[in-house]
Amino acid sequence: MNEKIKSVVTTVRTKWTDASKMAKILIISIPIVVIAIIIVLCVLFNSNKSTAVLFSGLSSSEAGEIATAIQSLDNSPEVTVNSSGDVIVPADQADSLRMQMWAQGYPKSTTNYDIWDNGVDLWSTDLDKREIKRQQLETRLGATIASMDKIAAATVNLTLPETSNYVLSTEKGESQCAVFLQLRNDAEQLTNAEVRAIYRGVTTSVEGLTNENVSVMDSKMNSYEWVDPELDNVDKDEDKSGVDVARKRLEFEQEFVQVLKDGLGEMFTKIYGENGFAFNVSARLNYDAKDVESTQYEPVDGTTAGVINHQDQVNEGGKLDADGGIVGVTPNGDVSPDYPTYTGLEDGQTFYYNKNEIQYSVSNIKETVKKDGYSIDALTVGLVVNQTNMTQAERQALQEIVANAAGTTTDYVSVYNLPFILGSSNNGTTGDNGLQIITPPVDTFRNTLLYVVVGLGVLLILLLIITLMMGHSRKKKIRRRQEAALAAAAQGGNAQVGGSTSQEQEAPEEVDFNIASLTEEAAKESRETILKREISDFSKTNPEIVAQIIKNMMRDTQ
Repeated sequence: MNEKIKSVVTTVRTKWTDASKMAKILIISIPIVVIAIIIVLCVLFNSNKSTAVLFSGLSSSEAGEIATAIQSLDNSPEVTVNSSGDVIVPADQADSLRMQMWAQGYPKSTTNYDIWDNGVDLWSTDLDKREIKRQQLETRLGATIASMDKIAAATVNLTLPETSNYVLSTEKGESQCAVFLQLRNDAEQLTNAEVRAIYRGVTTSVEGLTNENVSVMDSKMNSYEWVDPELDNVDKDEDKSGVDVARKRLEFEQEFVQVLKDGLGEMFTKIYGENGFAFNVSARLNYDAKDVESTQYEPVDGTTAGVINHQDQVNEGGKLDADGGIVGVTPNGDVSPDYPTYTGLEDGQTFYYNKNEIQYSVSNIKETVKKDGYSIDALTVGLVVNQTNMTQAERQALQEIVANAAGTTTDYVSVYNLPFILGSSNNGTTGDNGLQIITPPVDTFRNTLLYVVVGLGVLLILLLIITLMMGHSRKKKIRRRQEAALAAAAQGGNAQVGGSTSQEQEAPEEVDFNIASLTEEAAKESRETILKREISDFSKTNPEIVAQIIKNMMRDTQ
């Protein structure tokens, strides 16, 4: 064992002595650079352990509102808002602050916490990522809800649907959440405001989760449902100003438009991708009450007429008298006041008169309808596709698809094709809920750090390749010099065997063999001993060359 260790040490020492100055510098610098990179990464990833992200991806206005709300609390902690819309607070108070912000209705525009942290590595599959996301989210929600005064512990169970990348998908699931609360012994039942805080927290944390798919139950077997804030104070005087009604109508109109946007956005995303389209939906609703009165007249069953109410029928006929009638009366004069006078007839002609007047009574149905809901006055959709060319047939087909999906006509649907320009300044915001171009937010710091690490790795690989190439080239030079030395020794041996009286040939002093054993450390040894050792080492490493030299020597002696 000791001999092996000594052999390894001797080999390492020999290689180190043979190495060039550049190789020695690289051998020393590479481990130092690797250790420095590891230290820098550890410092960067552990520098913010004392802080935590309360909410992420907020707009600047809402992030400012949340920061102001936190600062207005008793014993308010230090709060920071960065350029990415992240609200950063002390880590030990994050759960409590998040619960208080939920109670105040924050956040209103985005998912409230970034759960995608250290749980996923390069080798994680999609199933692993989804499961880690669910577990982390359950743990975070449970810890946050448990920070309420009345709750000792909270367990959150989430059911997240599997996403499909296919346009035609028959399976569509919904996110569901079940919350079990372990109340404290002296705690009372939760109020509606506290329940709403829990509902807001879980629905804004889980994508696609609605209040209908959330169930909350405590350890005292109490089940809690969502109760609108307007229903909490039913005994108070009703608002007579109409502002509350107008606000509700506006909220309903926004929800109505958002439902259409969600449906159309999901369809467009599967067809064109997330960044392949932009669209907007606008609706104008009419809430005016209407009284509609309609009257219908229906005949008697089995007939096309009604019941006869009055009938007046007259049948009359006769012949005009000829000349020589009553004295003083013309032949066609009306001799009776009961019948009308007929003109245009000649003497002696016959006339007829028929009259049949019938009055029917039919069913009279009068219907009065009072409409007190809403009607759609206008519903328009504008769609821009990230596409350079589009035929008129494609445009018309797309208009019909959008019109049928939105419940309007093609006259109210506009379709355009235009190539998008998405620059680096696009951070994924959507404006005032209008333009639906969705781009994921870019983490500049992490991307820069990734580029630096990759660049350093490439540099290390290049340095290693250069070192290996230089070492290989140096070995070739040493090998050539060793062959030259061996050839010189062989020539000297041939001269002695042939009985030559010439003096022993020696290698010129100006030839630099650069053999490790011919250095100053081995100056005390004789040249013959050194050559023997070098020949022995060369024979072990290059047996084919040695065999060829021996053959040549034997051929010369013969």
